[in-house]
Amino acid sequence: MTTRRELLGQAAGALAGIAFTGCGLTRGAAAQTPGQARRREVVVAGKRVTTVDIHAHCHIPDALELAGQKVRFPKLVITPERIKVMDEQGIDIEALSINPNFWDKAERDLQAQIVKLQNEKVAEICGKTPDRFVGLASVALAYPDLAAEQLQDAVKRLDMRGALVGGSVNGTELSDPKLHPFWAKAEELGVLVFIHPQGTPELEASGRLKGSGGLTNTIGNPLETTIALSHLIFEGTLDRFPGLKICGAHAGGYLPSYAARSDELCRNRPDQCSVPLKKKPSEYLRRACRRLPAVIPRSDGRDVREPARSMPGRAEEETERIPEAGLYRLADLHAGRAAPPDRRGRRRPDRHRHRLPLPVDRDRGRRHPQFSRPLRCRAHRNARRHRRKIAWHQGVTLEGRPS
Repeated sequence: MTTRRELLGQAAGALAGIAFTGCGLTRGAAAQTPGQARRREVVVAGKRVTTVDIHAHCHIPDALELAGQKVRFPKLVITPERIKVMDEQGIDIEALSINPNFWDKAERDLQAQIVKLQNEKVAEICGKTPDRFVGLASVALAYPDLAAEQLQDAVKRLDMRGALVGGSVNGTELSDPKLHPFWAKAEELGVLVFIHPQGTPELEASGRLKGSGGLTNTIGNPLETTIALSHLIFEGTLDRFPGLKICGAHAGGYLPSYAARSDELCRNRPDQCSVPLKKKPSEYLRRACRRLPAVIPRSDGRDVREPARSMPGRAEEETERIPEAGLYRLADLHAGRAAPPDRRGRRRPDRHRHRLPLPVDRDRGRRHPQFSRPLRCRAHRNARRHRRKIAWHQGVTLEGRPS
């Protein structure tokens, strides 16, 4: 059974622990054959949980041929090896999606052919292994009326669970009124829309993202997600379609970290918020965070281009320093809560407030078990310091053994 440290170390590169609300994903567990390797299980609080990877791209070679392109990432073509990798990484279900949206600049008829072929091929893959794959549809968002029809067909006929769209389409922001037919259809169907950036060509053309560091990816992609979500909030799109279910790739870009800045702008500079909002900008994010049981960031900072590759070493180094309470505090702070519930379901706001790194015995080079309790007040801290000082002068540890 996978421990918490193994989960964080080996599944951080696979976007573990995303839960869907009302999407109907089944918790399928295929029977293991005698010669088949055991699937890694993810356990949270002693319970087996279903792990869904929503950031799982794939390529359809036939669709690329229609656009006159070749497969650039062979490992994104679905083969039996994909399921083997999922088992190794502890992923139960992948929501397959096509990225990048290479058809956005094509003619309407060609876009219709490409999208129809891709959606049918992805649905065919999901139909063969419904316990491991579900599909997110492709849409021709450059033609909103066509995109709405394609989404309707993908959900009703092909049993797909949503759609992937870029952070913008040919320079048009997702909040543009001409895209409202698509958002209205997504709200009507109640399906998820996964916003994945397609780069920042305006910034790349300026040359500021050139040089070492792959800044077009590390900075450009989260930046486009930030801009897209901000437009949807500030232009009133989320107020116009309150039933939308949106997921932003790459942890929503930089927007969650600067949500308070958005609130302050509307409060201090109302002249720059021309569209009246029904709530604070940060409240749109809080509503989304309440739907997630936990947030575990990806440590390797890459898109899923080669599913067989993982980086458990660096993930362990980065996540090993994060205490368990810290992970819950991160999600709870975004959701407006102070601390996680205890085993009886009660919330104790002060329970983890003073949980600091434990003191180290300089003689023995390890932590004292007596210091594992939270330091609740100054009197407790002073008393423990006094006991430790006595033990130091007596030449013994707090465990009663000679140092």
